[in-house]
Amino acid sequence: MLRSIRWTLQLWHAAILALAVVGIGLTGYFTIQQARYKEIDAELIAAGQVLVSKLHGPVRPPDGPNGPNDRPPPGGYGRGPMNDFGPGDGFGGPPPEMLDRDPNRPLQDRLPRNIELPPGFMQRYAGNDPSERSFVIFSADHTIIKSWGAPYDPIFFPPKGQEPKGDTVDTRTRGTFHEVLMAAPAHSTVLVSGSVQRVDNELHQLLWHLIAAAAGVLTVGLTGGWLISRTAVRPIGLMSAAAGSISATRWAQRIDARRVPTELRQLASVLNATFDRLEAAFMQQARFTADASHELRTPLAVILSHTELALSRDRTPEEYRKTIDTCLAAASRMKSLVESLLLLSHADVGELALQPCPMDLSDVVRENANMLTTLAGKRAITIATQLQNATFIGDPARIGQVVANLISNAIRYNRDGGSISVSTEVILGDAVLTVADTGSGISPDDQLHVFDRFFRADKARSREAGGSGLGLAIVKSIIAAHNGTIEVQSELGVGSTFIARFPRGSMDTEAYAKPARLEV
Repeated sequence: MLRSIRWTLQLWHAAILALAVVGIGLTGYFTIQQARYKEIDAELIAAGQVLVSKLHGPVRPPDGPNGPNDRPPPGGYGRGPMNDFGPGDGFGGPPPEMLDRDPNRPLQDRLPRNIELPPGFMQRYAGNDPSERSFVIFSADHTIIKSWGAPYDPIFFPPKGQEPKGDTVDTRTRGTFHEVLMAAPAHSTVLVSGSVQRVDNELHQLLWHLIAAAAGVLTVGLTGGWLISRTAVRPIGLMSAAAGSISATRWAQRIDARRVPTELRQLASVLNATFDRLEAAFMQQARFTADASHELRTPLAVILSHTELALSRDRTPEEYRKTIDTCLAAASRMKSLVESLLLLSHADVGELALQPCPMDLSDVVRENANMLTTLAGKRAITIATQLQNATFIGDPARIGQVVANLISNAIRYNRDGGSISVSTEVILGDAVLTVADTGSGISPDDQLHVFDRFFRADKARSREAGGSGLGLAIVKSIIAAHNGTIEVQSELGVGSTFIARFPRGSMDTEAYAKPARLEV
């Protein structure tokens, strides 16, 4: 499954989509959580600021201008069930008292006992549930002076001496409560506490909603991803089907590049080009087999016909000798053809045996030209040589085959009384062999196939001369095995010129230690 393109795309799509959904969901959740917590903290700070502002009253002189009547009567102005903030519901009553700064009076007696808060303060900041909000004023020795809401355990007060000073505001979290501490008059501290349980419950519900939404998005996304992956790999299936339909009898089938996406068109073009080469190779193989069979059939027919004729009745010794000579010539032709085919087959699979060594191309040309001078003289053809030293690493025996085939070919296709020019030289670091003749020449169309196996520009004349159509194919194979190249330049009625180039390189014999596969 992991090797499947479709599943790989699906898994990557699922992973990226899951990361995106989870990341967006968690970011949204924690953003909302922090925003809600900040809202609660802001409400607690605002409530604490209101309380602190109400504790800052006018300073009471030790002996007020109105005498002792300025002090509250014994027992104060009355206390309601919500503790020390006023009578009845904890608010209202007479106007607020002034702050008493007499250091000889207890702290709780110096703070105003009757605090008039703004209308709707308790409903805004505490609602009707004392368990959600509580206000506590305590002294420096952690004595609770005034409180409202749920009982507060002094054990949760900050350590002595670490209470907020001046206008600083300390915030902290205790369980499901957020708390705000502010400095108050007479070295007291106001602590406002609020529960976040309700917010946590809302966030818990939000989390479940986000999980449900994420599951829905993942389901839709994975389904869409599966459809997209199927659509993405469908052209590959079409290409595979087209490639699978190609067989030995259906080479014309090709991939329609117009039906595949742009990203796969290059692959389709490469495959089509490969199929073209395979078709050409298959057709060449079929033609090669047919031509080889045809070439072998002729000498076999000669041998069979002559032996059958000789055995039909008694013959004289001269007649038997003539029959044997004819069969020997046909067998020799078959042997030469089979050896040529064997050499080409070895070249095709990269097994053409070479014995490379430093050699001079001019020496090989001189030897073969002298050897073929007699053959050329039978048709009054002259061989002229212009030889310069051209050393390189090569197999002298195989290079001799190249030179012999090129000169023999020039003799075979030359006119009577014509001439052949053979030269060797070094051009741009390559050892260059040039063989030119004054024959009938080769047409431009035939020049494209002159190195094909069993190809003959003039089939009737070639067969009369004994050619098999494999000479130039062998030449090209041997030159290719030496990493060289060969080309032909020809003009009808003027002649042909074959130019072979052998790279000299660094004269390193190891370059030919392992023959490479050839393309013939």
